[in-house]
Amino acid sequence: MRDDTKKPVAQQNTRGSRSELRDLLSQFHTAMLVTIDDHGYPRARPLAIARVESDDRVWFATPEHTPKVAEIAADAKVAVLCHRSRDEAWVSLSGTARLIRDPAMARWLWDASMKAWFTGPDDPSLLLIEVRPKHAEYYDAQKPMMARALEMVKSIVSNEPPNMAATKHVEIDRLSEPGRISH
Repeated sequence: MRDDTKKPVAQQNTRGSRSELRDLLSQFHTAMLVTIDDHGYPRARPLAIARVESDDRVWFATPEHTPKVAEIAADAKVAVLCHRSRDEAWVSLSGTARLIRDPAMARWLWDASMKAWFTGPDDPSLLLIEVRPKHAEYYDAQKPMMARALEMVKSIVSNEPPNMAATKHVEIDRLSEPGRISH
């Protein structure tokens, strides 16, 4: 009897680098911020990335009276997800968020696109979200779309898994004080 099913291939846990992660993350302008709602369910919403720091911290700006602020105050564990469809690159960060009210920091992070939500960096409703990742996973295709498509066709014909770039993992040992609003 012939077995035409593909055998599952375990995802490789390839070690990534923080510099490679940061380089890829800095290419994204928007991310999905995932918090835990008051019923214990994950809730995702898109936010513009205000800045990616050299130590992998990610900054966002938000109006203070939004559900995500209350969710972070109640449970600071968050995820940040980025995806780019043109080459299927993605980043997933897991870590803790901190709510910060700091006009000087807001001026430093200020971008003209924020004017859609705030009167300026001194807007009293502007609250910053600092995400300090503990773990990151990312995938950077590193092959043109046509090469990836050919690899998929080859995989279907040969009944072997495609030879694609590995998902990379980075453990980051920096944690912040969860959920507090710093002034």
